[in-house]
Amino acid sequence: RYAAAAELAGAALATARALGYRPLIGEALLRSGLFGRAAGGPAADADAALSEAWRVGLATRADEVAVEAAVEQIAVVGRELARPADAERWAADAEALLDRRGRADALAARYHLNLGNMYVRTGRFDQAVATLGRAVRLREVALGAAHPDVAAARTALGEALRRQGRFAEAAATHEQALRDTIAAFGDGHPQVAVARNNLGVAYGWLGRRADAVAEYEAAIAVRERALGPDHLLVATSRSNLASELIELGRLAEAEAELRRAIDLLRRRYDRHPDLSDAENNLGNLYFAQDRWADALAAYSGALANDAALLGEDAVDAAITRNNVGTALWQLGRLGDAERELRRSLAALEAGLGRDHPHVAFPLLGLGAVLLDRGRAAEAVAVLGRATDLAEEQGAAVLATARAELAHARVRATQRPSPAALALARRDVEAALAELRRAGPLFGYARRRAEAFLRAP
Repeated sequence: RYAAAAELAGAALATARALGYRPLIGEALLRSGLFGRAAGGPAADADAALSEAWRVGLATRADEVAVEAAVEQIAVVGRELARPADAERWAADAEALLDRRGRADALAARYHLNLGNMYVRTGRFDQAVATLGRAVRLREVALGAAHPDVAAARTALGEALRRQGRFAEAAATHEQALRDTIAAFGDGHPQVAVARNNLGVAYGWLGRRADAVAEYEAAIAVRERALGPDHLLVATSRSNLASELIELGRLAEAEAELRRAIDLLRRRYDRHPDLSDAENNLGNLYFAQDRWADALAAYSGALANDAALLGEDAVDAAITRNNVGTALWQLGRLGDAERELRRSLAALEAGLGRDHPHVAFPLLGLGAVLLDRGRAAEAVAVLGRATDLAEEQGAAVLATARAELAHARVRATQRPSPAALALARRDVEAALAELRRAGPLFGYARRRAEAFLRAP
């Protein structure tokens, strides 16, 4: 009952201000910021309340108030307001006070949780996994393994594992978190919706589409009942649901979910990471409908958002830039496409490493562009790398890479032998069989494979 808690905290703050007792004012500001944020109030209001709580806590030597305010500001400023540089400063302030306290308790665990989540948002996934693993262990020691806050930290760890490319581990971590959260709260608590939403994301990366849809629909139902239909977390789950509906070919349903999600997010934010995710999903919808110009516009909006929030070459911006490059390729703007895909590739390799599964996407796009530009020998090398990495991205991505590689190998040879041509045809036929089982996002790949097999 976050709204009721926020109302009580607001009344307590008014009373504390009337009394003029500063330690009480600091405590009331802290609770007002925390509960207002949990109730879905404006993040700017939480920022103002927590910043003042921090100042009052320091002035009155109430270190517990000051450190808790700083810990929460890592999440509010870093996540809700998407100001990671400011969140880093809050993290340093929080760490200094935590060191002075010298206690590895629940508040220290909360610090590691919020810091780890910020690392996820800024693309530092190795740091995120280590930090969130520490949060889980601290909470287990401080609260006991069955405590719901341990499950919440485990949910965050699962998301970091997914972003690291460890999809099966991520799903297993989320499944445990969901079981523990339901055991603690029952089926209808908002924290259960968090666990279900993130489990749905993990299932999607594993290709378990129907399971992902079921988790998202359950998360939406819980969030609407507990938080109201216009809460931003409802919008996030709707956008995630739409991404799976697109993969399943349920495009009209996906568009309806995305329109509702984007409308909710734009009412609250000009720029926000969740808005970028929704605009990327809208671009995917248009891509699945062969509406390349509309896809490019949606992806470009998401990229402008990501670049403004995180930096031009942050990991999330690089993933979106790959989408921009792929849309440019479909529009025949091959030079522009190559430029964007190469920049995406460089940023992902710098941020994630050369062997991360996500690197397969710009490699695959770049290989196709090089092939279409008549540079088949270069395409073979690029597509060979893409094929090596694509297995972690699912059968359809791997089939696309294999079909493009077979095509490039033929084109790279002036006079391919009958045996080489027969081998290429077998590879493309096998890939096409898989692509015909894939969703509409792979329609372009099916058409390219079919065109290769029709060629004399």
